[in-house]
Amino acid sequence: MEMAGIVTLTGANIIKQARELVENIGRPLELDTDGIWCILPSSFPDKYTLYTNDGSPITVEYPCAMLNAAVHNNFSNHQYQQKNPKKSTYQTRSECSIFFEVDGPYRCMVLPASLEENVLLKKRYAVFNFDGSLAELKGFELKRRGELELIKAFQSQVFERFLDGGSLQECYNAVADIANHWLDVLYTQGVDLDTDELFDLISENRSMSRQLDDYGDQKGTSQTTARRLGEFLGSEIIKDKGLNCKFIIAERPFGAPGKLCLANWIEAISSTSLNNSFG
Repeated sequence: MEMAGIVTLTGANIIKQARELVENIGRPLELDTDGIWCILPSSFPDKYTLYTNDGSPITVEYPCAMLNAAVHNNFSNHQYQQKNPKKSTYQTRSECSIFFEVDGPYRCMVLPASLEENVLLKKRYAVFNFDGSLAELKGFELKRRGELELIKAFQSQVFERFLDGGSLQECYNAVADIANHWLDVLYTQGVDLDTDELFDLISENRSMSRQLDDYGDQKGTSQTTARRLGEFLGSEIIKDKGLNCKFIIAERPFGAPGKLCLANWIEAISSTSLNNSFG
């Protein structure tokens, strides 16, 4: 327990120091337990190439070296002991085995703003390469199985539009076009869609790893779907494990838990207050 506490505290202090260092140069965007996303001025040194006496080049990533120097100075263990198995003695020396590595640079990083004051969103971002492709996507429904298809379809179209336009406002307008399209689908209740297409968009898929009886009284969308299937198809249909449940969460009856509410999430992107909605 003591060792776990020391490791956790040391990691938190290293990231805190990295954030403070980056704040003096650029802007931190996202912090995690093992890394920091940030934006640095284009004039800030990226790579340096040094040449040894024999002319051999050594390339140094300056941001990485800067962070590693700070870690070395402040977090080296000067009481590291290594045992000599032959003499059964210990040699004390300084040791630092924690290093930063640089990923990037990237063209763009999109971070959604919190919908509640003083409530921060963690691990939700989209990172784009310079060719416009997605380098990393974290925390969004698009990458998760079993999420509502309507949200996944919306996100698959909206993310790439963040790279459109030559100004911030043109970018927001391009994103809002996608959001307005899907708002029209919601507000018209999919009047222009085929029935099969509509059902695909408002349905979710979940798989049950165990048999239904193994869940007992546990509540969940998958368990509820399976039980209701069993009511009119017979218990034999749902006796095996690995059951794939496809269901729709309806608004009615009013007041019942689990209402379907998508318009607010999409409307936040199409609203005129976009300047406060995205970083």
